[in-house]
Amino acid sequence: MMASTEEDFPRGGTAKKSADSKTTVGRAQVDNLFQVNELTENSGLTLNTPAKIVEILHIKNVKEGMLMLGCVKEVADFEVSVGLPCGLQGFLSIRNISDSYTKLLSDQLDSDDAEICSLPHLFHPGMVLRCAVAQLDVTKGGLQSIQLSINPKLVNKSVTSSSLKAGMVLSGCVESVEDHGCIVDIGVSGTKAFLPEEAMKTKQDQQRELRVGQYLTCLVEAVKNDGRVVSLSVNPAAVAQACAEPKLGWSLSNLLPGLLVKATVKKVTKHGLLLDFLSSFSGQVDFMHMEPEQTSTYTEGLQVQACVLYVEPSTRLVGLTLRRHLLQPGSGIDPAPAGRDRVGEVLKGCKMAAMHHLSGAVLELPDGNRAFVHRNHLKEPNEPANESRVYAAPEHTCRILNFSPMEQIHFASLRKSVIEKLFYRYQDLKAGQVVEGTVSSLLSQGMVVHLSDHIKGLVPRTHLSDIVLKNPEKKYVPGMKVKCRVLSVEPEGKKLYLTRKKALVESPLPLFLSYADARPGRVSHGFVVCVKDFGCIVRFYNDVKGLVPLSQLSSEPILHPEEAFYVGQVLKAAKAVEGGAAEAAEPQVDCEVGKKLEVKVVKKSVNGLEVDILPDEIRAVLPTMHLSDHMSNCPLLREGLQEGDVISNVVCVNRNKLNITLTKKPMVRRALEEEAVAKDFSEVTVGMQLVGWVKNIMPYGVFVEFPYGLLGLSPNL
Repeated sequence: MMASTEEDFPRGGTAKKSADSKTTVGRAQVDNLFQVNELTENSGLTLNTPAKIVEILHIKNVKEGMLMLGCVKEVADFEVSVGLPCGLQGFLSIRNISDSYTKLLSDQLDSDDAEICSLPHLFHPGMVLRCAVAQLDVTKGGLQSIQLSINPKLVNKSVTSSSLKAGMVLSGCVESVEDHGCIVDIGVSGTKAFLPEEAMKTKQDQQRELRVGQYLTCLVEAVKNDGRVVSLSVNPAAVAQACAEPKLGWSLSNLLPGLLVKATVKKVTKHGLLLDFLSSFSGQVDFMHMEPEQTSTYTEGLQVQACVLYVEPSTRLVGLTLRRHLLQPGSGIDPAPAGRDRVGEVLKGCKMAAMHHLSGAVLELPDGNRAFVHRNHLKEPNEPANESRVYAAPEHTCRILNFSPMEQIHFASLRKSVIEKLFYRYQDLKAGQVVEGTVSSLLSQGMVVHLSDHIKGLVPRTHLSDIVLKNPEKKYVPGMKVKCRVLSVEPEGKKLYLTRKKALVESPLPLFLSYADARPGRVSHGFVVCVKDFGCIVRFYNDVKGLVPLSQLSSEPILHPEEAFYVGQVLKAAKAVEGGAAEAAEPQVDCEVGKKLEVKVVKKSVNGLEVDILPDEIRAVLPTMHLSDHMSNCPLLREGLQEGDVISNVVCVNRNKLNITLTKKPMVRRALEEEAVAKDFSEVTVGMQLVGWVKNIMPYGVFVEFPYGLLGLSPNL
């Protein structure tokens, strides 16, 4: 049924993408909610001719190399979530910023002079970006995930040094910061672009500090030496007033998203506008990119200012927007709607405002606001389309799926299966809840369980059962239904941790969800996370932890807790005293502590790197927090490392019966080289200064670890 509708929007010759060229990834099936799973043939316009019908941009029309304007929605440590036109969503990896930023990450591994500028320092929600589609991945559920790049070499791929002219607006990334300005990578081979210090100072931002990798929208002020040297400006007013004109050499081969153009309305349709611009080119404006208050004023022959929204080079399809908030390419966009967060809300009494063929429908919500329902969400996935029946219904119940910053409108669904979902957002989950899910995959660190298409959680390996499973694949298979209890949830980071331990899932005891719940004498089930000579650290929910001292572990004396208790063991524990703890648990290789080593990355785990010590390939662990003295650098350096990378200047910091622990912390390495360490508690004296690192932070103090596995407590006084 879906395949037959594609012929209503011809785009020239057939261009199929081989399934073998797509990479399967494990991203959750929430990347683009409006994808059709049915196989379709996509056609392409061989010339820039106007389409017969205007429709929104669908995921099936997105191709690698396509250029789009996007808006930053969320910024994580290693990835930026970007809102794209027509409710689509893309992901910008830390490796797809610029060549200079990638090199900075690589070089910083062996240089600990300064902290790396992380993604949250380079990007912020609402920031407008010019993006290139770097790759179309396929999730395990068969949905496409759009991987983006802002690398100027991809975005400005069609711009050459000979085509550069003063007045052009280009995107770039800071390559280096010099004494009197910045060198900016604009991706043009043979051209050096310089942003003078005075050009960085504006009335709005007198002290703008730029860093390597920072994204910029720049105005070309001057072109010298046949395009080999370019002078730039980032003045927002100057950038906003720059308009692309034919005399600047713009053509369909080098047209960029974000450019302002003067256009003429050629045709007005129910679903949008067809425009002519740059003398002889055609573009389309879908109904969501017409200014709502001016919809009735658009007439044939009207002169308008438009902004290029997306460019598909192979089909020469150009999408334009007339929305006021996008006509200022240097300004930001509101990434969230005014008022409360409505994503996940179920609304009754919604009325149909308009139906747009091949695109979807516009709903009027009870409060008078409007939402868009993509055509795929007008029906259940396996139902035949019946737009007339949907349009004729007097009222509808919908669920708000998302907010699209590019269109400044909520996207909603009329699917009953979506509306009835118990959990739609991570915010809907609370620690201690018992939930049911489906096993998705087994990883080295545990098991991934999907509670819905939009929510997945991790069952750590120690929580797969009440006992440690050596072969979890014999008990769990993908697709199996399982009952779990929520250990903790972080809605902002979309992190969910679950347990399958029967003793915890079926526990009738009160739950310690906060330290206030752990009242003296109250008993709850917890699990051991650390066994030391002085006792066991027991964890409950929401990272609530307690220390069971050696004297409280049992009614019988215990000299060696590691012989009676193990990590992951479930215990009944009770709080003993106010401010106190809960009560109830070496490799045969030539690797001396302090020895300088060279290692090869074997596998990246949640908390660090599994490495082989060269040349004997002895397995060891390099925790993430041991990659640098600067904690903010550690996760960035871990992300930049890949399996097979060789790391030098690593030293052994501890070895025991279970593993060898390594470090690259310069301060710890120097302490070991100078033998300014204690090898045993008997060597520790009052007043001695030792170099260590924070192991754990508890309400009653901070645990500090030192080389040779020594652990100390700095109590709150």
